[in-house]
Amino acid sequence: MKLLKAAYTNNWESLNELASKEQLEPLELRPTEEAVVIARMKKLAKDPAVEPANALELVHMSYAEQEWERQSTIGDLVRPTPADRKAWAQYEKFIQLAVELLSKYRGIDGAWRSNRYDTVPTNDRSSMASMAAAAVKESFVARWNSAKDLNLAADLFEANEVTYGIDGLFECADIFDVIQRVVGDIESKGYVAMEECIDEKSYIIHIHDSEANEIDTVSITIN
Repeated sequence: MKLLKAAYTNNWESLNELASKEQLEPLELRPTEEAVVIARMKKLAKDPAVEPANALELVHMSYAEQEWERQSTIGDLVRPTPADRKAWAQYEKFIQLAVELLSKYRGIDGAWRSNRYDTVPTNDRSSMASMAAAAVKESFVARWNSAKDLNLAADLFEANEVTYGIDGLFECADIFDVIQRVVGDIESKGYVAMEECIDEKSYIIHIHDSEANEIDTVSITIN
């Protein structure tokens, strides 16, 4: 609420004073810096001359100072890694906002979404899955593009096993349980996971590195 009020009145002094009283973690953005990233993102999303490949690239563009800025005291901002807890949480929030902005100004079927990334936040899936906890468990298979030539599938995973990069079978009540498990492993390695919904029983997870390059994909289907 304080951030929105400052943006509406263009008065950032109170937020800067508040931020200066608190110890920021490495690469964590001050409220004014967050506001600048959001402002850049909105302007870029509205500009038809700007063609980001996807929401992640729009976020990366928004961390960089733009030519149309005048007398900016912010400049370029450094993107975080998962080790930078609070800064990474801000970064993930920006990705979600970028998807919403591009959907609004470019359309849900725009070129930016050529891979048709799903926009349901991963954190919401845990609650969705919990509502289906009483459902009969089904078997799902996760196949990594990098492992496709192996033509192998592991046994059912145990709770303490890591799934990253390994084709495997999951026995779950809902496909969102599988997505949450795989995405968690991907993000624990420092990568960004973006989900593409094919249908209710089929998803593709795209794995991107810190430079927004797609490095792998995972197909999740009912077995």
